[in-house]
Amino acid sequence: MKRLMPFALILAALGLAPHAAAQGILLPRDVRIHPFPHPWPAPHPLRVKSLTVNTHIQGQVATTRVSQIFINDLNFVVDGIYFYPLPEDATFVEFATWDGNKKLRGEVLEKQEALNRYLAIVRSTRDPGLLEYAGANLFQARVFPVPAFGEKRVEFVYSQILKADHGLVSYLYPLQSGTRANPQSIGNVTLTVDIESDQGIKTVYSPTHSVETRREGDRRARLSYEAGNILPDRNFQLFYSLSDADFGLSLITYREAAEDGYFMILLSPKVEQSEAAILPKDILFVLDTSGSMQDRGKLEKALSALRFGIRSLRSGDRFNIVTFSTESRRFREELVPAADDTRSAALQFIDRQNATGGTNIFDALKEALSCFRAGDRPRYLVFLTDGLPTVGETDPGRILREVSSANNLKVRFFTFGVGYDVNTFLLDQLAARNSGVSDYVTPDEDLEVKLSNFFAKVANPVMTGLQLDFGALAPHDVFPRQLPDLFRGSQITVLGRYSVSGNFPISLRGVVRGDARTLRYQNKEFPSAAAKNDFLPRLWAMRKVGYLLEQIRTSGENQELKDEIIRLAKKYGFVTPYTSYLAADEKDLITRRGPFPHPLNLQMSPGFGGSATPISTSAAREAVHASIALQAMKSADTEAPQSTRTDMMHVGSKTFALKGGTWIDTAYDEKSGLPIVDLLFGSEAMLQALVADRQLAAYAALGKNVVVVHKGKVYRIHA
Repeated sequence: MKRLMPFALILAALGLAPHAAAQGILLPRDVRIHPFPHPWPAPHPLRVKSLTVNTHIQGQVATTRVSQIFINDLNFVVDGIYFYPLPEDATFVEFATWDGNKKLRGEVLEKQEALNRYLAIVRSTRDPGLLEYAGANLFQARVFPVPAFGEKRVEFVYSQILKADHGLVSYLYPLQSGTRANPQSIGNVTLTVDIESDQGIKTVYSPTHSVETRREGDRRARLSYEAGNILPDRNFQLFYSLSDADFGLSLITYREAAEDGYFMILLSPKVEQSEAAILPKDILFVLDTSGSMQDRGKLEKALSALRFGIRSLRSGDRFNIVTFSTESRRFREELVPAADDTRSAALQFIDRQNATGGTNIFDALKEALSCFRAGDRPRYLVFLTDGLPTVGETDPGRILREVSSANNLKVRFFTFGVGYDVNTFLLDQLAARNSGVSDYVTPDEDLEVKLSNFFAKVANPVMTGLQLDFGALAPHDVFPRQLPDLFRGSQITVLGRYSVSGNFPISLRGVVRGDARTLRYQNKEFPSAAAKNDFLPRLWAMRKVGYLLEQIRTSGENQELKDEIIRLAKKYGFVTPYTSYLAADEKDLITRRGPFPHPLNLQMSPGFGGSATPISTSAAREAVHASIALQAMKSADTEAPQSTRTDMMHVGSKTFALKGGTWIDTAYDEKSGLPIVDLLFGSEAMLQALVADRQLAAYAALGKNVVVVHKGKVYRIHA
């Protein structure tokens, strides 16, 4: 082994799950070369000012560059030890620190010596947070000096070959790792992933973070994520599929032993579609021009977005416009082709609109539906209003019944509520009963941007009337119940559960340019056990609860549905109108925490009920946000942020509640009869168990007292 020179770095490796990496931590250690006394041990690992991760994936080779800036808020110079877990199959490229503008490189330490040093630190500090690195493929480095009240920048580069499973490639950067050992917010987190491939890139999907995705044709994509002043509560995960097929189907599964499995299917078309592949559509824009649309410039923004929608029409499309207040006005008597002259005339019609009169929703929708004709085109109705029905038929129940009855051509409704003075129940049900989606534009959002983004999305349908056939697999609790149309540049996520295991064919049926088409995907594996993708159970549970809440909202509350919602929310740890984030006293389940403003009042008027009677501004605001939250649960494909409470924590697919100083797995049942393994915190037996089982180490990192159900046993870690 080489003798280390001044300022050199010690690097080494020891075992982490494939595809994993993490943010590093920098632990101060005693430095006796300084002439003045200072306290030891130091109170905490050094705070991270910024974390920048840049990953470039060429084909399936990922090169990741990590840059961290640490802040020493101590009043003395620090000699630190840096830890960084590496993927098991990663190739070390470079590690360096910076002393001003000078870059200092390091040398590699033998693996077993690094492991011994790490375990010695764990034994001496008895810090549960460090246990999440137990069994990790850990790099260790000496970082010196970190000036008093100063900063130190470290950089790390590694490469790895990403594995593809049935054409689906996964990349993982566990941002959460290190947060338990260093529970201090990071000033700024920036993460970018550039993907290049010789094959077409179909699905690009992160189940964990809301990322901005930019596609550059079929073979290049860039994802970016940025956040400030956060304590990362989840690992960053990315999936992408490679295929030159017109329609891609990717499968992700998760299953624990002796339980039904979870699956997610991702459907996506080519980004680069030929003109012949884009389906000509019939679309009708229904715009509220009542007097209230004058407020805050709502009408002008809506008209600007409508202009964008008209300009984005393709030459084969047909369209019409209906504006309404007390009475309705048509641009044309029937749908007209989107030719240059009709688009120009439509823009002139838009310019003549002004805000005046009441809100006659019923007559406007009846008139709009009468414009459609039978045929094989996809048919869409875009409906925008900022108010309650005040003229003509005002009973929401009757409006829903009459409109649904009149929609015999199965036109899909896309409804937009603007502001808070809307009947969210009416708008949501118009969309739900007519195979569409509802959305809301709150006063602090840009109406023009939101509508323009929607028009850009629906401009290019490529397959309609989608149906999935799983054959003998016979899955259950599959969401969404009815698949939406598939548009160019979009993708559909389907979540469900399965009981049997094996390889099964999946068929996708739909209509392409008037012709029925069936696509078959052979040998899709639904395994009997699959430990990866532990985000799936919580996503599936959120979607199921969203649909259960919609049933209550439509048909009224019953105890069976309420009990199932509470059971799922407790097991998977998220907020519903009936539950908070698991209060310490389990009897106190009903609170007002979370995205839902009212725990039980699902029939609140006008947001959740049928009345058109105006209510207070605060209640109307709560109704809109509750409806937004409900729609988000029904379509959830990204994990919700973890609770800010200190008595609840998610680790993988599990939820833990803090009771009497012990973190208890919500899946634990003292009557289960499972064998119990007792581990004394800090003992050699515990350390050996955690080094051998990294998932168990992640649970143990919660604290010195943990009860967890794991691999058919109950592990009780206790101080």
